[in-house]
Amino acid sequence: MVDEFIFSFILIKLKFSFYIFLLFIILLFVLGNKMFLSYTLGYLIGVANFIVLSLSTNYIIKKEIKYPKLTQFLFFTLRIIVVSLILAEAVSKGHNVFTLFLGFMVLNISIKLSAYLECRREG
Repeated sequence: MVDEFIFSFILIKLKFSFYIFLLFIILLFVLGNKMFLSYTLGYLIGVANFIVLSLSTNYIIKKEIKYPKLTQFLFFTLRIIVVSLILAEAVSKGHNVFTLFLGFMVLNISIKLSAYLECRREG
């Protein structure tokens, strides 16, 4: 099952990224409905990608796997394929590529920003 530490880590990072998401969503809501939907879809894809990454890493660490590098590579490849297919389908439906990518990157940006703020706070 999921370790309490990894579960709390996921929740903390998702909470901070949600605040960043809301900040950008207010700006994009003014720009138009299509950008708003593209950004939201990109964010949801990014959240799903982060959760699968965290759980797969936790699985590799907790289990005694014979080939951890191969397992990690397979999880990575599967995640990239699924994300690529979803993004390609969204672009073919007419979603804005820039706002999709911005929504997808919000979680990465918020993790880096959170780490920076924690470092500044500690010293």
